[in-house]
Amino acid sequence: MKAIKCTGVALIATLTMGAVGVATAAAEPEFKPEAGTFPITFSSKATKKTKLITKSGNTVECTSDESSGEVSGARLAKKVVVKFKGCKSTGFISATCTTSGASSGEIRTSSLNAKPVFINGKTGKNEERGLDLTPEATGPFAAFSCTIFGIGPTLTVENKTASENSVIGVIPAAEVGKQESKVTITFSQSSGNQIPSEYEEPAASKHLDFLETEGTGTDGFTHEASAEEGSEELTFSGNIELT
Repeated sequence: MKAIKCTGVALIATLTMGAVGVATAAAEPEFKPEAGTFPITFSSKATKKTKLITKSGNTVECTSDESSGEVSGARLAKKVVVKFKGCKSTGFISATCTTSGASSGEIRTSSLNAKPVFINGKTGKNEERGLDLTPEATGPFAAFSCTIFGIGPTLTVENKTASENSVIGVIPAAEVGKQESKVTITFSQSSGNQIPSEYEEPAASKHLDFLETEGTGTDGFTHEASAEEGSEELTFSGNIELT
């Protein structure tokens, strides 16, 4: 059995925010609360099942997830934690995947930061944006074990290069440049490769972002690229705009 590991989130699942701003063509995208003050808290729920997939095909599928956090400034959301539930590895044997200290089948991310970014040359007004999620502290994006009868690998989602230890979700163009209380964020992948896997800095340079997963113990595997697939609806405590 090969169990997989790859989460993110958050969502990552999923997870966190959309929102704000006042931006010019040369500026970075921002969160802009309608009330003009921070913080703005938020929560999220998955709109479809989340899959965590490594490049070699190791997969974990979760039936639901939820998250919470707060937009603390124009360029930062913090305290973002995603909880994936009903998580099982797929393959010849289905093993339950659980983060230490959580309920059976629940995978939790570390506390994450999130910032709005430009992606795929989309730097103009009212074009799609990305939300880049990365751990607040040094360490894994998420860690869990996939076991059956107490036997199975421990999986850690973490790149050793800090600039790559993150995942990007996409906020559609239709939800950019508007004051709204709900925002959709989507995580996409192809064969374990995150799409998109990079964002643009203000000087138009590219910043590479992706996750890796490593399994130790029974049926473990070495570091390999991994990605998240899923969609979240974020609900904010007040209207907020992503520029």
